[in-house]
Amino acid sequence: MNRDLLSRGNPDYLEKKEKLVSDLQSVVSDSEEVLRHAADSSVETLAAAREKFRGRVEDVRDQMAQMGRAVRGRAAYTADTVGEYAREHPWKMVGAIAATGLVVGLLMNRRHY
Repeated sequence: MNRDLLSRGNPDYLEKKEKLVSDLQSVVSDSEEVLRHAADSSVETLAAAREKFRGRVEDVRDQMAQMGRAVRGRAAYTADTVGEYAREHPWKMVGAIAATGLVVGLLMNRRHY
């Protein structure tokens, strides 16, 4: 998907994406740290590490849900826009679909030879 297209619908998309990637990396590093120290740590240390890990996982889950809502909103907006265009210009849409079908048909026919 084009970054410009995504950023137009959500100006801070790239910033959110970078934060999500950073948080995912933190979750991975925290889980690796917990596994490394699990054998020789006290119960209190493991409980604290588990809570820290749980907090990071919740943050990542919330961010992913937020990004999912943004993507669904953008998809709904795009679908509405295409639907509106199709209602306003039905013959252009018929022509575009026919041309697309023709190209796909020609490409598929070429494969068989």
